[in-house]
Amino acid sequence: MLKNLYLYLFVISALLAVLIYFNGKKIIDKQESKIQELELEIEKLEAEN
Repeated sequence: MLKNLYLYLFVISALLAVLIYFNGKKIIDKQESKIQELELEIEKLEAEN
């Protein structure tokens, strides 16, 4: 019985780790996209001056 409990805890931990990884990756990708947009806007504004 204790063996099954450890197995379930391991599976849940693995799923949480995967969820946290993909959620973090999505946030980082969104931030990188925003940074590139702002860098292009900066270059555009510098070219106007």
